[in-house]
Order: sequence, then C-alpha cells, then structure tokens
Amino acid sequence: MKKLLSLLGTLSLVATSSATVIGCGNKTTDPKVPDDNNELIQELKVQSNEIFKKHLENNVYKNLIGLEQTEVNNKFLNKNKITEYNGKTAKELTSDDLQQLEIDIKKVLDISELTKSLNELKTINKYKILLSDVDTLVKNVDFVWEKLIIKAHEGENLYLGNVIVDYKIEIQYKGTTDIEFFNISDNFKYTSTDSDLLKKASDEFYKGITKDYFSSSAEVDKKHTNLKWNDIKGLKDESDGYGNYEKEFKDYYQDNGEGGGNGFRTSMINFIKSKYFSEISSTLPLLLKKMLFINHLRWANTHYLIK
Repeated sequence: MKKLLSLLGTLSLVATSSATVIGCGNKTTDPKVPDDNNELIQELKVQSNEIFKKHLENNVYKNLIGLEQTEVNNKFLNKNKITEYNGKTAKELTSDDLQQLEIDIKKVLDISELTKSLNELKTINKYKILLSDVDTLVKNVDFVWEKLIIKAHEGENLYLGNVIVDYKIEIQYKGTTDIEFFNISDNFKYTSTDSDLLKKASDEFYKGITKDYFSSSAEVDKKHTNLKWNDIKGLKDESDGYGNYEKEFKDYYQDNGEGGGNGFRTSMINFIKSKYFSEISSTLPLLLKKMLFINHLRWANTHYLIK
C-alpha cells in the first residue's frame, strides 16, 4: 500500500510557476535598459507566466497520462523503461537513457511550441528594449535530476508507472548591462497506465473542471462558487470587501483539513467522483480511489480555483 501511495502524486498536477531574476555573464553594450525599467520587466515576467500556463492547458495536460498506444514513439516514457528503472535514481540510469528521458519530457512539454509562443513577445513594441538583443526567450530547460522519482506498480487489474521531476525554463532578456534571465519553475508528473478509463476520465477532468464545477446547479457546490464577502471576510470589516480580497479567496479554498473545513473539499471530491470517475470507480482499490480524488482536488484547487 505504501508503494501504491507513492505513485498517486502524479494524478495531481500543480501548475504553480515562479519567476526569479538572475544575472548572467553575457555582456551587452547598447542600448542600456534604464534602471527604472523594473515595471516593464515585471510585466514581461507576468505575461511569460501566463503564456506558460496557457501552454500547459492547451498542449501539455492531455499528454501527461499515457497508454501503450500513445507511448510507441517514447524512448523512456513507456511501460518497459519505467518498470525497468522502478525505484532507481538518475545516477543509476545510463547516460543514453537519461538523455532519452530528457528528450521525451521536452516532447511531452512541447518545448518547441512554447518557445514559439514566448518569442511572439518580441513583436510587442514595449518589450523590444528588453528582447531585441536576444534571439530567443527560452535560454535553457534545466531538470533537477537529483529529485527524479521513477515508480511502477502492476497489480491484478491495474498498471501505473510514474515519472516525476522538477524543472525550470530560463527566460532571457536584456538587463541594464547584461543579458539576464528569470526562471519559470514547475513539476513534471507523468503517468503511464493500461487503463483506458483512467486516461479518459483524467483527460475530461483536466479539460472541463473549471467550467463544469462553476456551472453546477447543486446547492452544495454553488455555496462555494458563488461566494459573498461575508463568507470569506473572517474578522475583517464590511468596508474591506471593496479592496483586494485575493488572500481571503485563497484561504477559503485552501481550508481543506480533516473534516472538510468549510465543506469545499467534500463538495469537490463528490463532484469529481460523480462527474468524471463514476465509470472507473468500481474497478479501483478503495485506497486508490480516495487518493485519486484528493489529488485531483489539489490540482483543481491550485491551478484553477485560486489562480
């Protein structure tokens, strides 16, 4: 059971990217970016992150759960390799296999299309002072191989294989004197399975959770999708509702402790069960069902409901 539990994290896909600015040594001489251009750089970060998130939704999520027929061209992300290297670290992979894994991950992430989308920022006039001296915004894609996790489980009725690793995409631009960059960081989680139903249900979940949950007519769901200031203000005054209340929304949706807190967790789990996994629910072990719903809840909670 502990082995199975370690596999289930893949089913939650958290797309919380972060950006940090780091200087590097490629010198440029003209023209200098003004010292007061921090606001424009911040706008570039925000827009780059938005492009990244949209790219994940449109190009990546559909490829994060693979079946045998979708893995035929993968050199590493397939049942044979994942089973062979079950429990191994990156140091225990051959250099060829590690290289093939990197190629497969970049293919699933569709880095070439992401690069194309990000490079469109070069055509926006306000960014030209930052981007005119860089051939491409994507400087590099780095993987934190020491955190690589490879797990495989093959039971009587279900095979699951997971590959999980942190990565960062370096976005470069022209700083005051140097070519500088910031990182968009994320966690890659890939599931290989022989369950068509699990693949179908998860694809439908990733594609429709926002629209489906917020259009639910059930009162138990509408309580959480039609929040009033009084529902989230805590000890704050009525007048504070006219300001920025993003933190209160996040606190409300993250109140998912044992017992369900404000009831949002229970509402979402029951909605996920009935909407996406009713067909497969009877074929999954009880422990797997519980963790499956909770992890999908965490994904929806982080990526959509409190974005």
